[in-house]
Amino acid sequence: MFMKSNQLVNLMDNKILFVHHGPNGPHAVHSAFASSITSEWVFAGDNYLEILLKLFNALKNNNYDAVLCEGGWTLPYGLVKKFLRPSLKIVLLDNDTFFYIWLNSKIKRYALKFLLSWVDSIIAVSDLNKRMGSMAFNGPIYKVTPYGVNNHFDINCDLQSKNVLFIGSDGPYKGYDLLVEALRIVNNKDDDFHLYLLGDCSKKVKEDYQWLHKEGFKRNLRRYFKKCSIYVHPAEFEAFGVVALEAMSAGMIPILTNSTGSSEILKRNNLDFLILEDNNPKNIASKILEVYNKPLSWKKEISKECKMISSQFSEDLQVKKFKEAFKMALEGCDDD
Repeated sequence: MFMKSNQLVNLMDNKILFVHHGPNGPHAVHSAFASSITSEWVFAGDNYLEILLKLFNALKNNNYDAVLCEGGWTLPYGLVKKFLRPSLKIVLLDNDTFFYIWLNSKIKRYALKFLLSWVDSIIAVSDLNKRMGSMAFNGPIYKVTPYGVNNHFDINCDLQSKNVLFIGSDGPYKGYDLLVEALRIVNNKDDDFHLYLLGDCSKKVKEDYQWLHKEGFKRNLRRYFKKCSIYVHPAEFEAFGVVALEAMSAGMIPILTNSTGSSEILKRNNLDFLILEDNNPKNIASKILEVYNKPLSWKKEISKECKMISSQFSEDLQVKKFKEAFKMALEGCDDD
């Protein structure tokens, strides 16, 4: 909930720059958020050297009123813009592991606080990221939940299958290696379970088992949403994890760690029993077996509820909420 301001801001009256760090463009959700407020985008680099070199571009065209930074890695670009024009407002879209990584390093913690001293407001994508941000930032922090991009509400997954799914990059905090170990434990008792790994994570897994399917990047997820019954997101830290919402749209039953941002949605809907306290492979294995061994009637009920929950997060609604949050950030309102 946001407090009202006496001085309302018209976004059309502000010249806004969106700074992103993905070399192939920002995440689809972040693209939709940014497109709702500006058409001016710039790539700020994707590694330390590239970020440094891109700062020379930040010296140009300094007539912006606000900068939306996609993740902490783009903050140096925004800082240069604000240094040259102090009235400019920096709004950080906190959607990644930046706070998690930098707060766990004493040296980086000081650098983080310096960068944040130039930031006016933060829009976090989860309660998890909002809590992390509040450990280093004293200004207003708003929260806007993402939405599923690859939703398939027309699919009803095979709830009786022993197929488990994970989709993700090869990031160091994703926990997919622990999920492989969990399935190995499960299959010590019953080797009928199969694990499907989609995305760059499959390139990093060296193990080869008959039940392990390293599928790589797939643009069309329908086949996997239809044949798998359980989606597991075993992250050590994940800002949100929109794939969980996407899997739920097909009726898959999610198992998430409490350090996965989207687990807050399960909590709010009394599905806490699907949340893991950690990503210990034994605990993951135990939860997979627990969910699979439930009666089909129970699984159908949970599956139906998952579809309903996922449907509550539409692109139109979440983009609207983002625009409201960004407007409040420019107005300087506190989060209530």
